[in-house]
Amino acid sequence: MGYALADFHSGSIEGLASTTATEVDAALVQAASEPMPHPFTWASADTVRAMLRAGAPGEIPFVRTHGAPTVSHTVLDDSVASFDAPVEGADPAERDLAIALRSIAETFSPEATRTFLDAYEEGGGRLPVPAVLDWYALLAAFR
Repeated sequence: MGYALADFHSGSIEGLASTTATEVDAALVQAASEPMPHPFTWASADTVRAMLRAGAPGEIPFVRTHGAPTVSHTVLDDSVASFDAPVEGADPAERDLAIALRSIAETFSPEATRTFLDAYEEGGGRLPVPAVLDWYALLAAFR
């Protein structure tokens, strides 16, 4: 799965729009009407809304993103992984990585995320910036 996502991220972003702003808007609507999802139950709704409004920190390169790189969307064909339902955009890789890491941790174990990141890096992907990964994990919690 790590190799497949690294390969997907290496594709052209020509003609793709960022999906982050739309997702932030949807998350803000949800944050206003529902309790905070785990692990953000420690924060007030106002704090989470402020974090989402602030946007992802730092200047991070944009890549072609999948939007749903989860274990359930991974297809194996002759031991080659791919994803069955691309939702393409041009966003930081951390957007997809946050979703993939959560899916792997929930499906297998948190320890399996290290193997995924090793394969992602070996496949040509850049290791995530922790602060940006955390921000997208927050956004992914509202999906």
